[in-house]
Amino acid sequence: EHAMPIGVMDATWHPLLEGCAAGDGFAATATHDGRIFVYGSRSSISTLDIDSRSWVRMSVQGERPPPRKHAQIACVQNSLWLYGGHDDVGDVSGDLYQFVVVPGKEEWKQVVADCAPPARTYHTAVRWQRQLGCRAEVVVLGGFDGKSPCGDMQILNVGIGVWSSVPHSGF
Repeated sequence: EHAMPIGVMDATWHPLLEGCAAGDGFAATATHDGRIFVYGSRSSISTLDIDSRSWVRMSVQGERPPPRKHAQIACVQNSLWLYGGHDDVGDVSGDLYQFVVVPGKEEWKQVVADCAPPARTYHTAVRWQRQLGCRAEVVVLGGFDGKSPCGDMQILNVGIGVWSSVPHSGF
């Protein structure tokens, strides 16, 4: 396994380092405070410090999410928010987990949010901030519910723990 950034000036891949500490496949990634966080399908969390070019497999406390593939994470404030995915037999998950990324306080906890959307896998989750000064939120787009594609957009307000469905067109 290798980490390789693409050069924006020459559009070529350049070796950065070898050896990914989260080598259990089906990873989801998010960035925070100069680090890339990698969530592995077996509920591991590793970080890549860009400046030192070093991997660290994190030792964490709390209630880890069950192993899953194709989950997504987004970083809001000092937490990674993990949503969705599916297990080894294909059962789709709709649960939500928070991973606190404050050094020395790394911890998983399951979050029960109001108005939760349908379970999904193969979706996208991103951090979104409406405007400067507003609290950032997690936006989930699309995915697959185990039977059919999801064409919706959901927003998680992490401050109050509430999901909301957003009307949209063209997707």
